[in-house]
Amino acid sequence: MKQFVITLLAVLGVLAVAVYCQPVDETAMEAVSGALSHTGYEVTVTEEQQDFLRGERYRLTLNHAEENAVTVYVYKTADEAQKDAGCITADGFGVDYMGSGIRVEWVAEPHFFLYQNVIVQYVGTDRTILTALQDLYGEQLAGMPISLQEEWISQPAPDGPEILLEVLPDSVRRGSLTIQLSNHSGLTGEGAEVLYGEAFSLLQKMTMISCGVSKADETQPFSETTVTWEPVPMNCIFDELAYILPEGEQREQQVALPDLVPGEYRITKEILYRPDGQADYSSFEIYADFVVPEAK
Repeated sequence: MKQFVITLLAVLGVLAVAVYCQPVDETAMEAVSGALSHTGYEVTVTEEQQDFLRGERYRLTLNHAEENAVTVYVYKTADEAQKDAGCITADGFGVDYMGSGIRVEWVAEPHFFLYQNVIVQYVGTDRTILTALQDLYGEQLAGMPISLQEEWISQPAPDGPEILLEVLPDSVRRGSLTIQLSNHSGLTGEGAEVLYGEAFSLLQKMTMISCGVSKADETQPFSETTVTWEPVPMNCIFDELAYILPEGEQREQQVALPDLVPGEYRITKEILYRPDGQADYSSFEIYADFVVPEAK
């Protein structure tokens, strides 16, 4: 099977040279290289033979480390880039050219980004590289869910004490995960008694890519990415228990999840708190993001 894949890729590469041979777009290359350089990387650009996609292929090696590299496919027009982008499978592990499917076993998680006449491919999980690519191109067009560990820890609510919710990354499974709540209210000089229960709600991150043409110039196609968080239907009955989280301490809690498909999710919990010296409780919601991985 591996030999067949390599042979088919080679045939497509030969066809691509005849159809898509054009000089590199210096502006596009500079945009990618510049974004990575601003993060502190030394970028080395080398031209390579076409393989996975049909654009002119360039390898951007970061700090002379082969494991830290970004591949850039440059096309003559945005329309050609858009057509190839539409052939990439949602998980980034294959392409489908007119019904001829190709699967590739990457050494790490694949991520693909599209901007005008450029497709950028990164295979890896380095947070600095992924953040730089997201800042430049926005949401990825295909690939495995991007998991940045810092996003799994919630930010303090603006109208409440500093209570943090974290999803422990190694705990996430299809049917369960472990959260950790931390009471840092004393760091601001005013401690608070905190209560929490077993109840929670879930949201799923939904990404929609809309394609069309520019109203100002109908010859220029464009794509627009819209991200929303949609409620996940749940049929759960929670025990009406209240747990105390003292100032300066943290607690872990096991959470049973409904059957979730692979993707990005957000867990939300309600927190009750009573500042020192006050009789009544106030409440606010706190959340953290997590990823349900593909089954192995």
